[in-house]
Amino acid sequence: YNIRQFKQTDRSRMALVRDEDADDDDDDEVDVDNGRPQTVGLLVRKHDPEWYGHECDKLAKQGKIAECVAMLEQRMLLEDKIRPVAYNFNVVLRAIAPLGHVRTAIRLYQKMCELSIPISRTALTYIYNACANAKPVDAQMGIASAEEVRAATAKRGYQPERIHFCTLIKLYARHGTYEDARRIFAQMIAAGYPAEVDAYCNLLQACVNDKDAGCGPAIEARAVTGSSFLERFQS
Repeated sequence: YNIRQFKQTDRSRMALVRDEDADDDDDDEVDVDNGRPQTVGLLVRKHDPEWYGHECDKLAKQGKIAECVAMLEQRMLLEDKIRPVAYNFNVVLRAIAPLGHVRTAIRLYQKMCELSIPISRTALTYIYNACANAKPVDAQMGIASAEEVRAATAKRGYQPERIHFCTLIKLYARHGTYEDARRIFAQMIAAGYPAEVDAYCNLLQACVNDKDAGCGPAIEARAVTGSSFLERFQS
């Protein structure tokens, strides 16, 4: 049992690392230089954008909002360097909107613009809701951010839909003045959208919250809503 036989036996026991997608014909290729089968390096597969979206959604449903945001910003964008799609941002924006995370919402919006990802109706609604649900300490930031986003989207020719008007009315009702809320309400009517119960309620909420405006706004809001509000509410 000489050295040559030992090397040949040892070589036959070697495990070859092959690409799982390689054809069967490739398994029989022989390196002409040393007479041994070629080894193929391991192929590291990355996930597609939908996988990251599902992972973000699972984390959000578990209440792990910070981890949800990190899955998109840290794991997907920085570590794996996968280009996201609108779905990825929508999942995260939906998770943070009820919590009023204005800074994160605006950061994601800016990233979408940077990557030339279209701002959908859904994404815009989530961004406005994040501003409307901002904590008192971030109230002015929420107003300024919403106005900035609205101005930027208007330059691109995007016309707000009814849900956007209602969300902006809610924003000003909570953090702004009655005059601001009434202005958006009037713009919604001028755009041809009906004033449903949610818009009326937000307008009345603006009257309650704007204590410096006195009784005038409440009387005006009552006149604006009138019997149509009661009829819609009762129906």
